[in-house]
Amino acid sequence: MISGLKINHKINHKINNKSNIAAAGFTLIEVVIAITLFAIFIIAFISTEGSNVRDSVNMKEELLLQKLCENKLNQIILDPPELTESLTLIPKSGSLDEEGYADYEYTVEYKRLKIPNLSAITGEGEEDGASSGGGSGSGEGAAASGESASSASSGDPQADKESKDKQAKMFQNKVFEMMKKNIEEMIWQVKVTVQNKSSKFPFSLVSFIDNKKAKVKLDL
Repeated sequence: MISGLKINHKINHKINNKSNIAAAGFTLIEVVIAITLFAIFIIAFISTEGSNVRDSVNMKEELLLQKLCENKLNQIILDPPELTESLTLIPKSGSLDEEGYADYEYTVEYKRLKIPNLSAITGEGEEDGASSGGGSGSGEGAAASGESASSASSGDPQADKESKDKQAKMFQNKVFEMMKKNIEEMIWQVKVTVQNKSSKFPFSLVSFIDNKKAKVKLDL
């Protein structure tokens, strides 16, 4: 009887030891899982913060570039150079040392304003565009021939209407071409680009300036 109790005691002792070992092992696994999850959270947090810092630096840099670009563009608008064809050949470049920003440089490009032909605007055929793109002499000759055709009317109302429409269209094309040439001479496009010399990160603005020396020509 006593020996049986001793055997039961030993068995219970072994079972308790195994339970304690199992409990200790389960706690260790929980600790490893917790550390792993914490490490993943820390890595994600640091990556997000680093991205936010980079975005903040880029935004600050972009705002500074925009400010420098606007200042340079306003200088040109208030005191424009003489607008000649030579300005369109090579962009003007320089540094912003005088403004206190030695790490930044600018580029200024000038272009004439380009207006498409009337045929391209209205969507008409190339024939109309060719008639509108002709010189003033050819336009005058066409108008004169149209007038002679009108004076020598055949009495056909449809033919007379077509002749008058053609004359009106030629006159419209001439007026448009005259206005197109004057506007292209009077209004120029200027583009200012400022960039960091180190990062080469650019920012550009485009505006229009008046050619104060341009003369309006009315040669209908």
